[in-house]
Amino acid sequence: MQAQRRLKGPAVGILHPIKIIREETIGHNRRLEAKCHWTGRTPCANRKNKKQADTARKRKQEEDRRRRQLNREIKAIVSKHRMNDAAAEIPRNFMYRGRIRKINLTPVQLKALNAGGVGVVYLSGGYHLLAPEHVEAVRKLSGDHVPDLAAGASEDEKGFPVPDDLIW
Repeated sequence: MQAQRRLKGPAVGILHPIKIIREETIGHNRRLEAKCHWTGRTPCANRKNKKQADTARKRKQEEDRRRRQLNREIKAIVSKHRMNDAAAEIPRNFMYRGRIRKINLTPVQLKALNAGGVGVVYLSGGYHLLAPEHVEAVRKLSGDHVPDLAAGASEDEKGFPVPDDLIW
């Protein structure tokens, strides 16, 4: 039996030819199971896809809300205790998320960073110098925002360390 029905989908509002697969009559209610010839989907499949899309959208919105809240908390710490100097000229390179990143430091900050007296925190595309206690506070909130500055050394380099003040 051929019929036509308006379905939501790739061609919204167009009459899709449907094929009735099964027909049931229970009391006065008539139930049809049909598939579209063009898409091969049942009319109820759109509802299932919509529910899946809604749950995925809600999950993403919740993750975004948590991420924004975390960034606000980290920004509050960074804005109060940031030690970056606008006149810093010495670049310090480090690995973060698989790429080489750079932060400009003064000579005093470079010595303190290499000795572990200060740390680096990533926030919104920038790298910020903070005292160790503030770096630990950020690490407790999210370890992803604190780069591991010692991770760049491989096993081969342990016996032959590269000087930290080496400028290429």
